[in-house]
Amino acid sequence: MRLLSLSLEFFRSYDRLDLLFGSNSMQLLVGENGSGKTNIVEAIGYLSQGRSCLGVKPEDVIRWNDGHFRVRADVVSDAGSNSTLEVVFQQVPSRATACFLSDVRVPFATFIGSLPAVSFLPQDLGIFTGPPSQRRAFLDSLLVQLDPTYLPLRMRLERTLKQRNALLKRIDSGEVPENDLSIWDEELASVGAGIQRARLLLSDSIGKQLPAMLARLGEEWKRIEFSYLRSTYAQDEDGIRGEILTLLNDRRIKDIPAGTTTAGPHRDDWDVLIDGRSMGIVASRGQQRAGFVALLFISVSLLAERKKEKPIILLDDVLSELDEAHQEVLLRHCSDYQTIVTTAHLLPGLKIGDVWDVGSGTVSRK
Repeated sequence: MRLLSLSLEFFRSYDRLDLLFGSNSMQLLVGENGSGKTNIVEAIGYLSQGRSCLGVKPEDVIRWNDGHFRVRADVVSDAGSNSTLEVVFQQVPSRATACFLSDVRVPFATFIGSLPAVSFLPQDLGIFTGPPSQRRAFLDSLLVQLDPTYLPLRMRLERTLKQRNALLKRIDSGEVPENDLSIWDEELASVGAGIQRARLLLSDSIGKQLPAMLARLGEEWKRIEFSYLRSTYAQDEDGIRGEILTLLNDRRIKDIPAGTTTAGPHRDDWDVLIDGRSMGIVASRGQQRAGFVALLFISVSLLAERKKEKPIILLDDVLSELDEAHQEVLLRHCSDYQTIVTTAHLLPGLKIGDVWDVGSGTVSRK
């Protein structure tokens, strides 16, 4: 899939912005820090996942003193079919988000995944040493594009955790009996089993490709594993459900005074093990960055295979963080995909593509 055009309205630093992309696969956005390059990447992320890839609330994306933002794009599929994608968020008169496919409003869950995309942001470079929430988000952002049933599961999980945690506080204050937890334990076990099963399958797919991907980047170890870390052991959904239910019951004595749920997929993690040891501990900074590039390649491969569409690749100010050898491998791998690259200045490997000058809320083709 390719972006043909991108239009922004009251989005971040842009009052209005209209871009027409050329036929080159590489689109280079060049400008100083703070010039608005990342805002364009973030806007494309909204069209892919309906949310900010930077993890901020939509009201924080609206241009100062405006009441809404709009992101719209014309796209063409690999088969040559044209369509439009649009996301609108309004803060007044009431807070709401609307998604449109070819000018027809569709449910949020239907919209997600319509524009396959993989992003590579500066904060991603620390994924192996960052918090578990960052690693869970990596799996979840890929799964919502690969599996249309996954986003509803994630939304159910968030609602269930909110309800259960509120109930835990009421039980601790003596307002309601402990037995009232049973219905929420059943719901959390059910949705948690679906999420863990989906993550397990994805982790298995990543693990099968990871050694070869790392070898392509010049990183060869005897034994490389992608390990999904969870408090359950079963492989099938029914077995996982039963284990989560048992954990929730056993941990009530801890959860009630704490007012929070300590068992479930929201506490899971993953790690890449090199000869049985965590990459975040034994690998150098450069090796860890190669590890994330390998995960990027795998994400692109999985999306292309399962969606039957080549995803768009978003590289936001990260090439300068890689050495020349890894830059070369990354750009070579991206050559068959439309790739949006932001950079403060042109690097030696960035010689082919359309170059855009970004600065002070304006973007112009060089």
